[in-house]
Amino acid sequence: MREDIPAAIASLEETNTWVRILSGDHKLAVSNAADKLEMNRDDSENDIISGEELISRILPLMVENEDVAEGRGKSYLFKDQASKTAFKSIRENI
Repeated sequence: MREDIPAAIASLEETNTWVRILSGDHKLAVSNAADKLEMNRDDSENDIISGEELISRILPLMVENEDVAEGRGKSYLFKDQASKTAFKSIRENI
């Protein structure tokens, strides 16, 4: 891990920028990485969620889309404005 990363994260957090780690690793590994990065956390059990839990929270807000024009294949879009708003609430609580 680069030495300047904790300071960069602290700077972003000071400007109320949403900084999170997305990882396929075990929760303990992610917790250790967050500690090394000196990320602000409340150390609660809810601070780190699994990929499955994240998907279960956001997938109901999305519709599958096939990106034929740019050749990216399958992607997802928000169902509607209410879904975007719900996602913001989810995002702020993880």
